[in-house]
Amino acid sequence: MLIGLAFAQGSKLPNIALIPFTGDEHISKEQLDFITGRFAAELVQTKAFNVLERSRMEFILKEQGFQESGVCNSAECHVHVGQLLGVDNMVAGSIVQFGPTFMMRLDYLDVGTGAILNSVDLQMEGELHEVVDFLCQHGSASLAEKVMGTKDAKPIISKPASIPTEIKLPQSSHLSWKRKIALGIVGIAGLEVLGGVSHDDDISKNEINYRAAWADGNYSAAVTAYDNVKHAESKRNEDYYAALGTALVGMVLWFWPEGGSK
Repeated sequence: MLIGLAFAQGSKLPNIALIPFTGDEHISKEQLDFITGRFAAELVQTKAFNVLERSRMEFILKEQGFQESGVCNSAECHVHVGQLLGVDNMVAGSIVQFGPTFMMRLDYLDVGTGAILNSVDLQMEGELHEVVDFLCQHGSASLAEKVMGTKDAKPIISKPASIPTEIKLPQSSHLSWKRKIALGIVGIAGLEVLGGVSHDDDISKNEINYRAAWADGNYSAAVTAYDNVKHAESKRNEDYYAALGTALVGMVLWFWPEGGSK
């Protein structure tokens, strides 16, 4: 399940383009291309920007005859590209490795002047494939928070379709053994729903711990809280889906023909 941010949309969203990420010798071009695409997707999820699609960006630059033999990492290049694309602002990102730690730098640039309006710095220990999701998700969220000036953005956690805790069954003056079993199965589904609700409480507590750790710059604690949220979400979803399946089995058994017996 994915974690995103909701922001108040009081004004027109800025049109932005994402400059391909740069990196050091520890990160290949293919990895940088993947990180660029992953980060662009997370920027869209924040709902704080209108992000120019990468294919559209490449098409416009080609049509405008833009030629750049090296990496576009200077202020002049950023301004030139932004003006060609017709966007309000540019986002430039870089990721480098220091020992066991990967560090990501994000700059939010003014197309008119090339000035850096906002910056975000993140770091996390681990292998690149282990940290890339965290850096992209929280980097995009932090950048959107700074640009939009929103300090109380809260994660939105999508849940599976709601499962009824009460099921109205046809009244009967006499319940057969089959329908008694069906009622027992539906009761088990209700217990599974309660299990999912308890995991919801765990999610809320760990979200609070995550935001507190993130605000204090305690990235290690933030990662732990983030992992706890993901684990609780997984267990919550398992309980809800199990409850749905169990309830369906009970209802099928309830309405299954009795073979003419009363």
